Amino acid sequence: MKGLLIKDYHLITQKKSAMIYYIFIAILFSFAINGFMATAYLTMLGGFLSFNTLAYDEAENGYPFLMSLPVTAKTYAIEKHLFSALLLGLFWICSVTLQGIFTAVRQGPGQFLSETASYSIYIPIFYTLISIMIPIELKFGLEKSRIVLLVFTGGLMAIFFIGASIIGSLPSDLSDLLPNLSDIPSSLIVAALLLLDVIIIAVCIACSIHIMEHKEY
Repeated sequence: MKGLLIKDYHLITQKKSAMIYYIFIAILFSFAINGFMATAYLTMLGGFLSFNTLAYDEAENGYPFLMSLPVTAKTYAIEKHLFSALLLGLFWICSVTLQGIFTAVRQGPGQFLSETASYSIYIPIFYTLISIMIPIELKFGLEKSRIVLLVFTGGLMAIFFIGASIIGSLPSDLSDLLPNLSDIPSSLIVAALLLLDVIIIAVCIACSIHIMEHKEY
């Protein structure tokens, strides 16, 4: 596991010029738009950079070489999810620190402290997204996974809009039977969403392990 983490770390750090460019874009976002956009950008970037290491491993028959080392398929799958979490968390910490400095200079430290909890919402959102993408890429490869992701995203959007249309077309006496979100405590909603994230991530990790254990090299 440690060797795989070091390998992926070196793969990421080879793109130093790109890192400087990404940070420069984040600083521009902080000044031109707002801190939330910059934090979302850097957090998402950390997740996608970790996801790109799958493409590096797949290139030039990298999987047969990796599996010839003292590395199991299960360890490899878990390491990809772990490395994604670590890199995403690192980029989130860097982005929040950056926003803290900018906000403290412009508006005072009190304003930043009041917004810190709002920044944390990006961690479960983007990590869940990356966790879903990892088994898809492991199963279908780099090229086919893009098509699968497009179909998957389009399907989710279609389900959302169809569901919203159905609810909107219900008679008033039936729509009144649906629970009103405003009546549900916000802490309960947050806990339910976090539990859902944990379940999705656990299922994705299990799928990644299953795919790697049955993958032909």
